[in-house]
Amino acid sequence: MTLLQRLLLQAAKRVAADPRVQAKAGEIYRDQVKPLAKEAWKNAEPTLRAAHEQLKEDLGPTADKITKTKKTVMDKLTKPPSES
Repeated sequence: MTLLQRLLLQAAKRVAADPRVQAKAGEIYRDQVKPLAKEAWKNAEPTLRAAHEQLKEDLGPTADKITKTKKTVMDKLTKPPSES
C-alpha cells in the first residue's frame, strides 16, 4: 500500500470515528435517504410483485423442479460426511 493510500485510509478512519460526522450522517440518512428509499420501494413494489407472479405462472412445474433440485443439492452440500 502506498503512503498516499495509507494516509487517506487513516484520514477516513478518523473522520468516520468523529461523533459530529456520525450525527450528520445519521441525520442525512433519516431525513433524505430513507424517505427516498421508501418512495422508490412504494413505486417499484407493484411491478416487482406482478413480475414475480408472472414468473411463477410461466414457470409452473419447472419452478417446482428447480426448487426440488435446489433442496437436493443443498442437502448434499450441508450433509456431514458419512463415517466409515
